[in-house]
Amino acid sequence: MGITKKGSIHYHIILFSIPYIEHEELVKLWGHGSVNNKKINVGKKENIGRYISKYLEKNIEDQEFLLK
Repeated sequence: MGITKKGSIHYHIILFSIPYIEHEELVKLWGHGSVNNKKINVGKKENIGRYISKYLEKNIEDQEFLLK
């Protein structure tokens, strides 16, 4: 979970072993606003860790955020 500059909550998820779903279908399935999807090169497990740690690092000084 993250919070935008406007104060909106947004979520980050990583899904494994699912078939490809077209963007329009993802928007319909989610039903709560915009969807942005990116492919992570899972050929190296370090790439997943880098992706996740990038978002944790952004909020490392915000103790309230980290406690959530």
